[in-house]
Amino acid sequence: MKYHKPHFFNDFHCIESACTDTCCAGWEIEVDETTAEGYLREKGLFGERLRRELGQEPGEYFFQLKDNRCPFLNDRNLCDIFIHLGEDRLCDICREHPRFYNWFGDYTEVGLGLCCEEAERLLFSDSRPLTFIEESTKEDPQEESEESGEISDDECEQMLAERNILFSILQDREKNMGERLTELLQLAAPADECEEADRTPAQGAQFLIDLFLDMESLDETWPSMMRDLGDHLDGILEDEAAFFSCLNEREYEYEHIAVYLIYRYYPESLFDGLAGEKLLFAVSAVLLLHLLDIRRFQKNGCYTVEDRMELTRRFSKEIEYCPENMEHFEDCFCEQCKELFYSVKYLSAMYSKKYKEGHFGACNGDSDMLL
Repeated sequence: MKYHKPHFFNDFHCIESACTDTCCAGWEIEVDETTAEGYLREKGLFGERLRRELGQEPGEYFFQLKDNRCPFLNDRNLCDIFIHLGEDRLCDICREHPRFYNWFGDYTEVGLGLCCEEAERLLFSDSRPLTFIEESTKEDPQEESEESGEISDDECEQMLAERNILFSILQDREKNMGERLTELLQLAAPADECEEADRTPAQGAQFLIDLFLDMESLDETWPSMMRDLGDHLDGILEDEAAFFSCLNEREYEYEHIAVYLIYRYYPESLFDGLAGEKLLFAVSAVLLLHLLDIRRFQKNGCYTVEDRMELTRRFSKEIEYCPENMEHFEDCFCEQCKELFYSVKYLSAMYSKKYKEGHFGACNGDSDMLL
């Protein structure tokens, strides 16, 4: 078995109560059947507490949230199950989070989701291009779907070769980020395959905002953020130069986000055949975050690392970790590919054009990584 992971994967550990955004709040916590059965057999007062807080529906166990928090998350933001029973008694999702796994052919890939503050810190703390480690083991894959078994070695190798090309495009720092995103778009939906749409960059941005507004949300915060973008869109597009002056040498963060999204989702094209959708999702995510970033800068007059982590984490929680929202984007790709493609193309090409005209040249010194 071949094993892929980001170069910083082994450095990850949960920072527990030091985390400013616990993963034990806001989401329903599913409990796998094996762990749930152990909880139901647990003796003593803590066993009684486990049974009291464990919700059950046909084929499903879960912890019933209290004030939007896991009932076992104490006032120090620590897990009482971990404290009383140990790490090996945590349910699968609590033990593994924020790790994710992809299984295909003879490959197992692991990574760290951007819904986690510490995972974000590891991703954004190093400005060098993101790299991945490959290891070979004699172990069998931990999990393999029937679909995975149907993927040939040649198909896996071809997908990985394609993904490496995508990485090289995104990490080509001889080009500005707008050029790289545009190049990715040409692979997602080549322009000669569909008729050019009549759209301005502002209209493209509004289409993107409306797309993400029309998704499910954890609370009212996300829809409010999307509506706020639409209400201030003209000013956002005008304030890019000032924003980049503030961002200074941190433009590489967009590159890292795009590479992470391609690493995580491109292998799914082996099963659904929607390689173009994976590219459009990565570019759309970066461009939406770019709009959110400028809006945060407008409000605060600065843009900190904490802002980057908060907004990226919010996007990840709202979109990536909601299967319904990921399906919504896939549906849009299949049904409105032309609209989505040209909306994103106009937006990314505008940033590239402004860079070439020198609109941002004085803001970032020697940096040439500008959207």
